[in-house]
Amino acid sequence: VGTAQNSALRWLVDYDHARLNQNDGHALLERYALAVFYSSSHDYAETHPCSSNDGDDCHDRWLHSQHWMSSYPVCSWYGVSCSELHGQKYVKRLTLKENGIRAPLPNELALLSHCQSIDLGQNQLIGRIPQALTGMNQLYGLFLEDNLLTGKIPKGFWTAGHALQEFYVGTNQISGTVPDLPSNCNIQALGLEENRLTGKIPNSLWTQATNLRTLYLDGNALTGSLPSLLHGRQSMSLQDLRLSRNRMTGKLPPSLFQKMTDLKILYLDNNLFEGELFSTAWRSLDQLEELHLYQNKLKGPIPPEFTSPAMGKLKFLYLDNNGFTGTIPDTTRSSVLLSLQAWSVFGNELKGPLPTHTMVSLQDTLQDFQFQDNSISGTIPTEMGLLTELQRVVGNSNLLRGAIPTELGNLMKLETLHLSGNQLEGEFPNDELCFLPRLEMIVIDCDGTNGTIANCDCC
Repeated sequence: VGTAQNSALRWLVDYDHARLNQNDGHALLERYALAVFYSSSHDYAETHPCSSNDGDDCHDRWLHSQHWMSSYPVCSWYGVSCSELHGQKYVKRLTLKENGIRAPLPNELALLSHCQSIDLGQNQLIGRIPQALTGMNQLYGLFLEDNLLTGKIPKGFWTAGHALQEFYVGTNQISGTVPDLPSNCNIQALGLEENRLTGKIPNSLWTQATNLRTLYLDGNALTGSLPSLLHGRQSMSLQDLRLSRNRMTGKLPPSLFQKMTDLKILYLDNNLFEGELFSTAWRSLDQLEELHLYQNKLKGPIPPEFTSPAMGKLKFLYLDNNGFTGTIPDTTRSSVLLSLQAWSVFGNELKGPLPTHTMVSLQDTLQDFQFQDNSISGTIPTEMGLLTELQRVVGNSNLLRGAIPTELGNLMKLETLHLSGNQLEGEFPNDELCFLPRLEMIVIDCDGTNGTIANCDCC
């Protein structure tokens, strides 16, 4: 009495005009399971009504509930998709993403034994992930991200024979450790980001999870280092690896990244990684599109591979707030076309001139270039005027000298130009820069005294 299960049974017996009975077998079980889920949410909302402190995301009713708890077949209920097998229809997918659901997940969802995908992301689910769900052996996708779930992840999802391929529970309050995956598990995508996980990453994720392509562990409290040797592993299937905002330490081992030849996205920022970036670690990453290494303790020269054809697909490169030394790497020839759209090296210990050949190579792609808080010297290359996609240039607090090139007047998409704290001088190119259609902010030293720009009409 007073439970969601009891409410569902009473509805089936007394109010459901579909009038299914025990001879209807699986259809009756599925109807009961979904009725329990709906009743669980309804009962919780009654005992925990939304208040003014809960914000706009709190809802006392589902945003969409067409045909739920009606005489219609469950395949007609909002968010329920079915498929036919041996003349019977079974629930194949349950998709109620961003639907204002506030409730714990009931064990009865496991009665949807033919269900292949459950997507309840971006709701306000509470409590633990039921152990019973691990018995859904045909489930290949479980999406519970952006809820209020707590507790540990049940172990049964990773057993041999389980169909699960995609498991996303990011942005919850999950505790415990990262699951240890056996060699015969089918998991391809594991999203555990923005939780409360602790401890080290199990070696099995690097050595045994042969099907793993997506791994999100960012925003936890993980410790330890990355493995330097992977015995018996020729290559890895990883395409998207995110370990940002943890407490990981140690060096970035070349032997690990040499095996990630399919990698497209790599987030390692906001950790405690240290040491140099050896070129051997990056030469094989010719598919890489995003590299986030900022806010670590890395040092030494920036590998020239980052601005070479070897990594020609790289679009986003963030190396800021480390201890890199030497110069910003330049390409060996201007005829090489690169793909960088955002390039950030600020807050390091870099010296020498700006890379002119690389600017020519990026003339059709670069939108954001930040190199402030270094010791970059020399003049601003006229080649910067070729970067027609450029929207933001931030190079303050360096040792740049000479005049601001009039060629910057070609940057029709430029929005921000910040060059204060340098040794620039000469007349400001008012006619070329002050009338750029998108320019919103110019910050330079412009009082006309020694070592500053004179006569800036729009600074």
